[in-house]
Amino acid sequence: MIDPSSLVDQYCHGILRTELGLGTFEAQLARTEGPPAPGTTLFDTQTGFAVRRWCPPLLGLEPH
Repeated sequence: MIDPSSLVDQYCHGILRTELGLGTFEAQLARTEGPPAPGTTLFDTQTGFAVRRWCPPLLGLEPH
C-alpha cells in the first residue's frame, strides 16, 4: 500500500498588522495585477462572494 502524502498549500497572503480600509481589504481578495474589470469590484470574485456570504457581521456589512 502507498502511504498518503501530506497536503501542502503553497499559497497564502501575508499578515497585515494594521487597520484596513475597504480598498486595502478588497485588494487582498484576489491575486491580480491590475484593477477589476469595468463595472465590477474584487467582491465580484468567488472569494468576494464567500466573504459577502459568511463575514458581514464582522465587517459591518449587510449579507450579499
